[in-house]
Amino acid sequence: LESRLSQMETDRLKSIDSLKNKCDILEEEKMKIGDKMEKVVANEQIHLGRIEQLEKELTTRETNFDQLSRELKDKSEIILTENRNIDELHETIQAMKAQNSSLSELNINLEHEVTSIRNSLENLKLKASSREILLKQITQENEELKVSVREAKEEIA
Repeated sequence: LESRLSQMETDRLKSIDSLKNKCDILEEEKMKIGDKMEKVVANEQIHLGRIEQLEKELTTRETNFDQLSRELKDKSEIILTENRNIDELHETIQAMKAQNSSLSELNINLEHEVTSIRNSLENLKLKASSREILLKQITQENEELKVSVREAKEEIA
C-alpha cells in the first residue's frame, strides 16, 4: 500500500511538473504574441497619426475637399475596428489558455488573425497613399485654377 501511495505521489508530482512546463510554454507564447501585438498596435498608431494629420489639413481646405475628408474618417473607423479585433483576439487567447486547448490549434487561429490584420493594414497604407496623391493633384489643380482666375482678372482689368 505504501509503495502504491508512493507511486501515486510520484505520478502526481510528474503531472504537476508537466503542467508547470506547459504553463511556462504557454506564458512564453503569450509574451511572443504580446510582442507581436505591440508591434501591430505601434504600426497602427503611426498610421492613425498620419491619417489624423491629413484630416486636419483637409478641414482647412475649400469645400471641394469635404468628400476626401469623410473617406479618411472612414479609414480611421476601420483602424479602430481592427484595434477591437486585436482586443477580441487577446480575449480569445486568454479563454483558450484557461481551457487548456492544444497549442497547435491556438497558433493556427492566431496566424490567420495576424495575417488578416497585416493585410488590412497594408490595404490601409495603400489607400492612404492614393488619398495623398489625390490630395496633391487636387491641390495642384486648385493652384492652377487660382492662377487662371488671377490671369483672367488681370485681362479684365
